[in-house]
Amino acid sequence: MIVGVDEAGRGCVIGPMVICGVGAEKMDITGIKDSKLLTPEKREKFAYIIKKNVKYYYKILTPEVIDEYTEKNRLNILEVEGFSEVIKKFDLSSKFFVDSCDVDPERFKRRIMEITGEIDIVSEHKADRKYPIVSAASILAKVERDRIIKDLGYEFGSGYPSDRRTIIFLRKWYLKNKDFPDFVRKSWDTVRKIKEDINQQRLDL
Repeated sequence: MIVGVDEAGRGCVIGPMVICGVGAEKMDITGIKDSKLLTPEKREKFAYIIKKNVKYYYKILTPEVIDEYTEKNRLNILEVEGFSEVIKKFDLSSKFFVDSCDVDPERFKRRIMEITGEIDIVSEHKADRKYPIVSAASILAKVERDRIIKDLGYEFGSGYPSDRRTIIFLRKWYLKNKDFPDFVRKSWDTVRKIKEDINQQRLDL
């Protein structure tokens, strides 16, 4: 079996990070590619097809857990632990392909094997564009995260700091409630800056 593991939502300020592992004897679904290169509609269609043909598992990392690790400058360790947990759900004699979250892919690989034991694993940047099995994991992770975000019931855009709609939502929420909701990563610099700016404006009044 070959297994691909990828995540969605690492850089978001809103919502969880979703890690997904996909395992199959082969991955030959025509047109499959990195989720970021697909429209939401195509991701949904591919996700439906992928789920019918593979084994898959998720690990959901909540904003609360992400904040806990980020405050200790251990976000990469959290991802290592999450990837390892997903990997261990599969037969460890499989061939594993992971999209490295570490700037050093070999270090990411070593840290995973410190948890899983010796396995046949390829750790690379942009593995979701090189290996279809990782593309499949990327698609399922993204679709699952999008489902979770939709279920929150708020309109805030993509949830990324670069999204103006996200920033407007965060500012309005803090102005009204003097805090942020549980689905926001409070350890993010974006959130701290919004809080500081608004509090300073209040002092200046």
